[in-house]
Amino acid sequence: MAPPTPCRSSDLNVSRPGVELASMLNALGSSQRELMHVLQRKKDGRTVEEIAGDIELSPTAVRQHLAALERRGYVQRVESRKTAGRPGFVFALSPAGNELFPRKYSWFTALMLGALQREQGADGLGEYLRGMAKTLARSLQDEFGNREPRLRLAALAETMNQLGYDAEIAQDDANGAEIRAYNCVYHHLAQDYPQVCEFDLELMAQVSGRRVEHLECMVRGGECCRFRLSQGEQSRSPK
Repeated sequence: MAPPTPCRSSDLNVSRPGVELASMLNALGSSQRELMHVLQRKKDGRTVEEIAGDIELSPTAVRQHLAALERRGYVQRVESRKTAGRPGFVFALSPAGNELFPRKYSWFTALMLGALQREQGADGLGEYLRGMAKTLARSLQDEFGNREPRLRLAALAETMNQLGYDAEIAQDDANGAEIRAYNCVYHHLAQDYPQVCEFDLELMAQVSGRRVEHLECMVRGGECCRFRLSQGEQSRSPK
């Protein structure tokens, strides 16, 4: 059997997920950014007139900015909590709008991984992450368990895409299957804690019911992460 084709830059003809959310906030115009910051501080929401006073713009201009932010899903209308007078609505950040502001998920996760590694050692951390993957796979059993192997493979790639991996099935024949992922959703974490990849490998093995080999890895300088899936039980990563 000929060796699988390595990833090439020409393969990367699909859009990349995982754009930094802070950069998306910075991409907004200055007035819209200022408006978003006001709503971040005023959790109960603000009326058009209140926002106009906050950022020193006319109500007409504020309405135009709010309409644009609503279309992008960053701002929503919510019922006013004021009890006096007729019930009305105010503008507030949507969940998507809140997520545009800086978050430290990776930082906090790295603290947890570091603590686990100090307590259990590098091998213990890998075992812990494989256990997490097995638990997740059991929760997906109803969705994947009764599908034939090829459909389980397609569902696995679809799930990886929902998680942001930008994955595709590059091969699926009698010689085995290959999945390529062009986005590492925890690239910086995997640089410091390569055991993180054990989670992916175990999850893929459990869901697909196949042996998984990690042929190429972006953390180790690859153009993408390539996984070969074949019959068997053990999974392994490149050294």
